Amino acid sequence: LLRLIVTSATYRQQSGASYRMSAEQIRDSILSVSEILNTKLGGQSVFPPQSKSIGEGIYGGGGWKTSSGAARYRRSLYTYRKRSMPYAMHDTFDAPSHETCVAQREISNTPLQALTLLNAGFIMESSQALGNWAAKQTGDNTATATALFQRCLTRSPDADEQKVMVDYFEKNLGRFDSGEIDAKQIAGPGEGNANTRASWTALARALLNTHEFIMRN
Repeated sequence: LLRLIVTSATYRQQSGASYRMSAEQIRDSILSVSEILNTKLGGQSVFPPQSKSIGEGIYGGGGWKTSSGAARYRRSLYTYRKRSMPYAMHDTFDAPSHETCVAQREISNTPLQALTLLNAGFIMESSQALGNWAAKQTGDNTATATALFQRCLTRSPDADEQKVMVDYFEKNLGRFDSGEIDAKQIAGPGEGNANTRASWTALARALLNTHEFIMRN
């Protein structure tokens, strides 16, 4: 009976709880693995890129004046915060409003969070940076996909995960080669074959959107 209990799937389930990273940690982690995070210390608040529709309707005038250059990739700690001028990505991932002291943040799970991770500007720019990095690797597709996986998730993929990644890369490469999708819009600026860079960008974007990436285990 004891053997049956301790070898059961229920008994062997992990008891430790896992939590999603905070809004600031998610953004900084994505910028960090892409090697575009600006780690400069101190200075004025910055305005990371976000939708114009969010920044144009600010109460009392003004508006969201997007920072240029490396300032747009500064740590989330330096993002400008004002009640009437929110940074939408932080609000979407349950960052406090700064109107009151918050002892513990709420943790929600909404479709808007998934859409943000898919479509936000900094996600695309980070994915493109990772795609350009992957396209410069000298190994075959399996080796490059493995390196990209390790870079994002800090562990080695198993055989099934390797196959899924390589199949996904090759499928997208075929679509870009055929002209079904404009590779330049996905790959962004960079050197080398745009179709290849776009295919690695698509895979990088998928990895950054995995549950494992945004969770703190």
